[in-house]
Amino acid sequence: MKTTNKLFALILAVVMTVSLAACAKQPAGTPTSNAQEPTVASDKKLDLATTEFENASRFSEGLAWVTNLGSSTVIDKEGNIIYQSEFKVYDSCADFKDGVSWFQDNNDYSIIDKEGKILYQTKSNTEEDFERILAYGDGNFLTLRHSTGFNKDEYSLGAIDRDGKETGAFQTVTPDDTNGFLQSKWSYAGDGLFVNVDEVYKVYDVSAGTYIDHRQDKNQNWGFMSFNGRNDIQPTPQNGKMWIPISEDSPRGWYIAAFDLRSGEIGKKISYSIQNDSPSAVFGTICVCDGVYYDLNGEEIAKVDLYQDQVIDRGEFTEAGNAYLEIQDSNGDTYLTYVNKSGEQLFEPKKITTGKFEAQNCIHGDQFAITEKDSNTVIIYDSNGKEVHRIDNVDNANVRSVDALDNDYAIIGGKYYFFQ
Repeated sequence: MKTTNKLFALILAVVMTVSLAACAKQPAGTPTSNAQEPTVASDKKLDLATTEFENASRFSEGLAWVTNLGSSTVIDKEGNIIYQSEFKVYDSCADFKDGVSWFQDNNDYSIIDKEGKILYQTKSNTEEDFERILAYGDGNFLTLRHSTGFNKDEYSLGAIDRDGKETGAFQTVTPDDTNGFLQSKWSYAGDGLFVNVDEVYKVYDVSAGTYIDHRQDKNQNWGFMSFNGRNDIQPTPQNGKMWIPISEDSPRGWYIAAFDLRSGEIGKKISYSIQNDSPSAVFGTICVCDGVYYDLNGEEIAKVDLYQDQVIDRGEFTEAGNAYLEIQDSNGDTYLTYVNKSGEQLFEPKKITTGKFEAQNCIHGDQFAITEKDSNTVIIYDSNGKEVHRIDNVDNANVRSVDALDNDYAIIGGKYYFFQ
């Protein structure tokens, strides 16, 4: 009898083990994740004080992409290697946001977390069949797909999450649109909307799973200009709305207009002359015409009358309520100053002594960097014109521009310079 009980107990244990294993398996039809364990690139810690990279990006959420010696690497501010790719990816990698980044490594696109774990990776991308990530926002990756086969040649636009699961239905788009998508920049506009920055009437709505071409839907002939006159500037939409520069044939004129990305409706219009020496500026949620700053409701928030005919670039107001003005005198020399929302100048304009000053690189909020002429010193000033940091012994500082400026570091010639 005891032998029979033992045998029964043994059989029962085997059955329970098999049953538990079966329960642990994914049910039929459940997508299989292709997440990979974190890639341990190297035990070596990079010395950021001495290493000059081919390309170095700003830190976002404490991590940055750097490229050197044939591959790209994710590092933290201590120089610890979080992930290392097989190829150079600096032309197609995104800042970390919400704990994830995405990049193109050879032909495949990958989504990576802050521990260096690949959460999702496209497979077998070719010129004929591919899946390409275009932008990220609020948990969604805007994605373009191309599928071919017997009597099949289809392009579709949709959205996926960090695990590759569809969050917005994929909708068929034309080959002409597709060519534009691959050559354009896309941006998340809030409220579940992605916008084509180069052609802002083209929108993808994640919640509805639809691609919209408002120019076609509204039968309007719109002509768009570069934002702020520079292709490197990307406007920042808010809650699905933004200011856009626009031209209309009837009546003929140039405007900056409040634009609803979901409905395609044009709201408040502010007209200006393209011959005006004082340039307009569009920051997405703020626009500037003839020195007047407007919010998305068309309400005036500030007026800056200083140097109207000499302003060649201007910034939007920071949280501290200051905005920079880049101005040029009759000799062609360039200067920089800041103003407050009352239009008052905060300090006498400082002369920019190097020929490679670029606002998007050399200005960060209420700080700006100027390289001293004929020296290896870069000085960081605040919005009152006061020196707050000095970086000495910069390699070739007199011929190289600052690549990027942030709160506690600058990138110059592919090298990080940290300051307190």
